Parts: sequence; structure tokens; C-alpha cells
Amino acid sequence: MNYKDSDQVREEHISKLGQNFGSICNALRNECVWVNLKWQKYVGLFGTNKKRIDILNRTAPSFWVVQGALWDDTLLHLCRLTDPPKSMGRNNLTIQLLPAQIEDEAFRQEIQTLIGEAVETTGFARDWRNRNIAHRDLSLKLNEGVEPLESANRSKVKQAIVAICNVINEINLHYFDASIHFEPIEQPGGVRALLIHLNRSCLFEEKQLERIKSGNFLPEDLNDEAVSID
Repeated sequence: MNYKDSDQVREEHISKLGQNFGSICNALRNECVWVNLKWQKYVGLFGTNKKRIDILNRTAPSFWVVQGALWDDTLLHLCRLTDPPKSMGRNNLTIQLLPAQIEDEAFRQEIQTLIGEAVETTGFARDWRNRNIAHRDLSLKLNEGVEPLESANRSKVKQAIVAICNVINEINLHYFDASIHFEPIEQPGGVRALLIHLNRSCLFEEKQLERIKSGNFLPEDLNDEAVSID
């Protein structure tokens, strides 16, 4: 396998597409990798099966605040990648920068179509950002008869991520004759490892309580300092 590090990939983009176009494409590619990685962690923790949710609830029931924060951050990421090229007088890194960099008219239109699909697919996230995450819409929060937030679920988020990545993948296919696999491979020390350790801890604690109740406990069963993280 011909592995290239991030610097080599960036140099390849710039060499093939020029400084400006290459830098933009490389930065957007990295953003797609990042949003996929975050979403993998979210789904791995909160959207895979009931057993995982039960483990989290048994060990850290207030951990749900992390679920909300990761959800909001993912929606914000989707919005950033599909926002207009400029807002509040500042330039944005967004897929909407790409058409102006493409000389081939037919391909430019093809990319513009894919961008339009991505913008439409992320519309629900923009509503959440504008009225619930970046700002707290007063009428919405006071329930004063305004339109509710657009429905949002994991399926919609996944569709939005795919639509954005399709734009970058089409660029890569056109200029480099290669597709990009954006979905990350689970690495050691990730979500699965965390949940296995939490589950092992739950099983250990159950056996520990059984020993204490039976009177056949070990000295360390009564020593909280042995497992302290402070």
C-alpha cells in the first residue's frame, strides 16, 4: 500500500491543482475526514445498539451531556462546510468555493449540482444552528406558536455527510482518477475499547458487591483508593 502522510497529500493537491485550488481541496478533504471521524464516535457510542446505551447508563448516566454536545458540534460542522463563501465580511472554508476554481464548464456545472444537493440536504442542520445552537430563538424556547425545528435524526446526518463528501470525491475522481474512502476504520483505543472496559468494570463491581454481601470480601473490595483517579 502506498501510504502518504498529510503533508504529502497536500503537496500533491497543490502540485496538480495550483496553490489556491489545491489548498482549498486539501482543506475540505481534511474536514470531510474529520466530520466522518466525529460521527463515527457518536454512532459508536449512542447509535449502535441498546447494549451500549445500557453500559453508558449503568456507569455514567449523566454522560448524556456529551451526546448532546457531540450532536450539536456535528450539525455545526455540516453547516460550516456548506455555508456561503463569505459571511460577515470574512471568507469561509466551504464547498461553495469550488465552482469558481474549476475552468471546465461542464465539470463546474456537475460540481455545482452536487453542491446544491449538499446544501439542500443540510438544510435541517442550518435550522438547528440558527434557532437552537448558535442562537436560542426566543419564540421557539417560549413555545409561542412558531414553526418547530426541522426534524433531525441520524439518518439525515448521514445523508448530509455523504452529500458533502460526494462533492470532494467527485473532484478527486476528476483530477486524480481515484476515489476517497472517508469512513474511518475503527482504531485500537476507540469507542469499542472504551465500552469494553466500562462493561468489564460493571461486571467486576457486580462480583465485588456479591462478595461484600456474602461477607467473603477481599480487602481491596473496601478500598476505594485502589481505583481512585484523583
